[in-house]
Amino acid sequence: MSALPQINPAEATGEAATLLAELKKSIGSVPNMAKVMANSPALLKGWMGLSGALAGGVLPGPVRERLSLATAEYNRCSYCLSAHTFLGKNVAKL
Repeated sequence: MSALPQINPAEATGEAATLLAELKKSIGSVPNMAKVMANSPALLKGWMGLSGALAGGVLPGPVRERLSLATAEYNRCSYCLSAHTFLGKNVAKL
């Protein structure tokens, strides 16, 4: 089974380039998952829209990241744990 390639933000074009640049500006880096989603700008845009909508909820960012970290630990997902450790430290300022 083949895997979708990661789109390097420096080499991205069109809407994918715009979305990846927006993501880098907002969280300070581009997660590998987003680089793969950039194969379909509609998917990346939808994921970013969902993330933005959830960020507007009643739980503050640090609480959301603590919940994400606990969930990653419970699920034993090293990718999620790594991603949310970065977000917790650099975005939510845990």
